[in-house]
Amino acid sequence: EYDEEKNYKMLQEQYWNMGHERGKSEGITQGRAEGRNEGKTRAFIQLILAKMQKNYTSEQIADILEMDPNFVKAICQIAVPMSPNYDLDKIYETYHTMK
Repeated sequence: EYDEEKNYKMLQEQYWNMGHERGKSEGITQGRAEGRNEGKTRAFIQLILAKMQKNYTSEQIADILEMDPNFVKAICQIAVPMSPNYDLDKIYETYHTMK
C-alpha cells in the first residue's frame, strides 16, 4: 500500500542527505583552499624575515622577492618589535587579523 506521508519523509531525508554531503564537500574544498593560502602566506613571511635578519629595508625586500610592497611593509612593521626573535605564528596571526 502506498503511504504518501512515509514516501514524503523518505524523499525529505534523501534530499537532506544529498544537501549535507554537498555542504560537507564544499566545506572540505574551502578548508583546503584556506590552508593552502595560509601556507603560502607563512612561507612569504619566512622569506621576508630572512631578509630582515640581513638588514634589508622593506622596499629592498619587496624588490628582491618581487612581492607587494604593502604586504612586505605590513609584515616588517609587525615583526620589527620582535627582533631578533621573530615569532612566525604571532606575526601571521597579527597580519591575518589586520586584513
